[in-house]
Amino acid sequence: MPTPVPNDARELTKPPPWHGWVTADLFLSELSSGTFVVVAVGQLSLGASLERVTQVGFVLALGAIILDLICLVADLGDPARFFHMLRRLKLRSPMSVGVWGISIYAMFAFACAAMATARIGALAKTQLVVAAVGIVPALFVGLYKGVLFSTSAQPVWRDARWLGTELSVSAGIIGAATMLMAAMLVGANQPITPLRTVLVTLSAVEIAALALFLYAAAPEIARRLGRRRYLFVYGTIGLGGLIAPGVIAAVTAEPIALLCASMLALGGALASRHYLIILPHHDV
Repeated sequence: MPTPVPNDARELTKPPPWHGWVTADLFLSELSSGTFVVVAVGQLSLGASLERVTQVGFVLALGAIILDLICLVADLGDPARFFHMLRRLKLRSPMSVGVWGISIYAMFAFACAAMATARIGALAKTQLVVAAVGIVPALFVGLYKGVLFSTSAQPVWRDARWLGTELSVSAGIIGAATMLMAAMLVGANQPITPLRTVLVTLSAVEIAALALFLYAAAPEIARRLGRRRYLFVYGTIGLGGLIAPGVIAAVTAEPIALLCASMLALGGALASRHYLIILPHHDV
């Protein structure tokens, strides 16, 4: 007797063998790109008021993207596969385009971190130009993986056409939260107010991006998680990564409260990405 074919063809899709390494890869790439963009835009618009945290921000962005590349190579299982993809750019291969995009961004992150750390006056304008140009590959890194997931055949991901937008806005929140923590830790008071504004503004934008994401993906998420969807939606994405940090930053400027808001934003972002990666593995 032949095996019956499921009515929903999506159930024939085998979940990818992705777990911890890919969660770390996704989080670190967005932490790096979001931090780079926040620092670069801040440097272009605010100038000297971000001087004390510029070096810290670019070094953090560089460190995060290096760790991200390590996670990516570890997930591939063979370092030679990563370098093989750098031999030739294949525009029709999402993996090739992604590896090249991340590598190009890593070079900009390294250049900005090196010049900001050197603090050589003659390099100041060059560093500013490099940072301005580097915003483009940084935005690509923040957007790329969400778009890649949403164009795959995996349940949940394939339904989330706005996933790239949601993750890229979230990357900005991660970057603002990271720099807010850095500013408080190094005792730089001037950047705190603009960074608070960025965190609150991006949190408001994220509400719209998250609504678009959930509008498309909620039925499949509910199917797979059941009641556990409330932890995913309201806990990790909503209260942890979005609502609480934005509300706290909007109503108070107390350092301990802003530190808690930043930690909630980072913890919620990490948890939501973990859930996102494992969603296709949940049985229906």
